[in-house]
Amino acid sequence: MGYNLYLVKEGSWHDEASAFSTAEWTDLQQGHEVPDWLWYSDGRVGVKNPTQEQIRIFVRLAGSRGWLVRGEEGECYREDGTQEEKDAPTAQRHGLVGRLLGAIRTAGVKRRTSRSMQGSGCPFRVGDRVRTLFRSGGVVVSVDGGANRGLGSIRVEFPDGAQVSFPFVGHDLQKE
Repeated sequence: MGYNLYLVKEGSWHDEASAFSTAEWTDLQQGHEVPDWLWYSDGRVGVKNPTQEQIRIFVRLAGSRGWLVRGEEGECYREDGTQEEKDAPTAQRHGLVGRLLGAIRTAGVKRRTSRSMQGSGCPFRVGDRVRTLFRSGGVVVSVDGGANRGLGSIRVEFPDGAQVSFPFVGHDLQKE
């Protein structure tokens, strides 16, 4: 997990109006020295877990095109790498329409996540002994299919008392 910052043409990073085409991404790469830590995916240009210096570089790049840098929560960043004061929540700024659009977006994300997770049940049961690449002797203490926004959660306790959670997919757990 991590926190992403995005280039935004207008509005919010998840608005269609802020989506970048492949041609725009290519143009951006040719017109500037684009750092290798920037990524492009699904019409979004962003950076994951940026340092202060990366934020400053990202904001300067955005400013040269008249764009903004926004975080996942909608906050905007200044050229010195600090956050601007957060605006009023979308629902308050846009009233009923903002709340409805927010609910529609949330429902769409949940639906897409649910579809992508179909058939991806938990491969473990409570009490199973498991290991990871770096740890052994773990015991599955809980399984929650609705956690992590539909990705599921497998909580494992290791002999040293540490409890670690893993999603149903993308984990490195193996039965011992």
